[in-house]
Amino acid sequence: MSNLFDIGRTGLQSYRQSLAVTGQNIANVNTDGYKRRGAELEELSAKKGSTLDIGMSAGMGVRLSQMNRAFDEFLLNKARGATAFAKSSQAYASASRQIENIMLPGDANLGNSIGKLFESLHQVSSDPANMAGRTVALEQAKQVADNYQQLSSLLNEMKSGLVTQADYMLQEVNLLASELARINSQLATGSQIKVNNSLLDARDLMIDKINEYVEVHTELDKRGLAKLTLGDSPNGPVLVSLDSSVELGADQSTEKLSIVLSPDVENRLTNRNTGGSIHGLTNAYMTAVDMLDEVDTIAFTMVRDINAVHKLGLNSEGK
Repeated sequence: MSNLFDIGRTGLQSYRQSLAVTGQNIANVNTDGYKRRGAELEELSAKKGSTLDIGMSAGMGVRLSQMNRAFDEFLLNKARGATAFAKSSQAYASASRQIENIMLPGDANLGNSIGKLFESLHQVSSDPANMAGRTVALEQAKQVADNYQQLSSLLNEMKSGLVTQADYMLQEVNLLASELARINSQLATGSQIKVNNSLLDARDLMIDKINEYVEVHTELDKRGLAKLTLGDSPNGPVLVSLDSSVELGADQSTEKLSIVLSPDVENRLTNRNTGGSIHGLTNAYMTAVDMLDEVDTIAFTMVRDINAVHKLGLNSEGK
């Protein structure tokens, strides 16, 4: 029969360790990536010499068997999907406000400039012999042309800025993916009985940060190694495998901004950019392209129609 003092000692030690786990949780409440720990206790059973000793055997106290992380893969993946959508919306909204400020900078916008041009043309048609009115109309036409050129320049600068932002974010993704592959290697060589909870926290933190830039689908094996695929399903291209990672890059065309795998090596285009800040930037790039096309269409239509009407008129000599 175990000594009562030994049983009490194991109880004090076990609950002291449990309180230490609680203190660790409180101390790391604001630590990025930290998952709450839970202490699991188990009985210390006495060894049985034979079947006749069953009635006389007693326990030897309690011990801390393991520390569990508060981790639910299903809920975490749902939260990551919502985060990717939110980051995409934020990036797109921020870029869209810049595009709106370019299109509508205030009173000196293209619409007001075109309105003043038509007012000056109306004055010319009312008093064709007035040379001052003609001069004003020509100056207003130059102002409209300058506004068109300024809009085109600013929108092209906006597109270049979006590409620069996307390149910077993709560099961050590549660094995070490389770090996640390193953590996978450490988990693969570590103990499978007592898994390093700090490594698991670091793994989840890397995945969360990557997911803020590009939405990823995560699969975990029994050892805790993470496999990441681009997009919201496991059918996308592999970004991080169990022992390596793939670099991402940006491909700029006149119509859209795309993501490529293994830039300067394979340059494989992918359409699995479904969420995250980079997804918002690519959508904003397409919006800037659409706005530029609209401005070009308005300019072409305006020039064509005004020239057609102008050819039907008379000059100052009545010809």
